[in-house]
Amino acid sequence: MAKIMLFGSSTIFGVPSEASQWLEAYIAQGHEFIVGDCKGADAAFHKALSSLGATNVTVYCMDEPRNNLYRFNVKSFITGYNEETKQVEIAAKDGSIETFIIDNVEKAMDIPHNRQWYEFKDKKMIEDCDMAIGLWDGKSKGTLHVIQLMNIYNKPCYTFTMEV
Repeated sequence: MAKIMLFGSSTIFGVPSEASQWLEAYIAQGHEFIVGDCKGADAAFHKALSSLGATNVTVYCMDEPRNNLYRFNVKSFITGYNEETKQVEIAAKDGSIETFIIDNVEKAMDIPHNRQWYEFKDKKMIEDCDMAIGLWDGKSKGTLHVIQLMNIYNKPCYTFTMEV
């Protein structure tokens, strides 16, 4: 079965009916879903998946999930900060050894405000998925970047552009 990544803009708070129909069909076929933990589209996908009875869902997050009201499985990544080298190290919380380094972070408190910190999670989701469904407000640079990365990784990405 395929792993389907669900993502979108933080300004979108609902899943369109056509996308819900796709989700329902994919759930019936036994596919797995991966989704982020942000407000907006991520939270809307959580709600839609729960209401459709999906159980094979994993929420990707940095440190601890910001949103996981439906208690889906969690794949989290932890950060460590080296004050001497000013580097942030990110590793999977499950103990896997793959790491990612962010250079030139002046203080540990700046880590969550660093765009590379969030991009790491997005890239892991893209690497782990077979295809994606996105909800884009037509403005979000982060959502557009994920769409572009899906193209670079040569993975199918079905995008619903929605007015907010």
